[in-house]
Amino acid sequence: MFLFPSPHNPGGMVWSRETLEKISHYCQQAGVIILSDEVHSDLTLPGKQHLPFFTLDDAAGSQSIVLTSVSKTFNTAAIQGGDSHYKE
Repeated sequence: MFLFPSPHNPGGMVWSRETLEKISHYCQQAGVIILSDEVHSDLTLPGKQHLPFFTLDDAAGSQSIVLTSVSKTFNTAAIQGGDSHYKE
């Protein structure tokens, strides 16, 4: 399993489609599941747009689990919860 922060925290790096596709390809070749930590997806720098990992293509959707949470976006750390998205 590959734990992948997207967008990257604390730097705020938003990965390009090309980079995400390369990561997806390498992980497919190695048979690795991608756990994409996207809890900061709503907090990108101006002019940058986050691309959810599982939306790249069918293969990326089949090999990834995406984690999100409202606690970062709305500054509600007391709500200690999150959710996961995956393709069956």
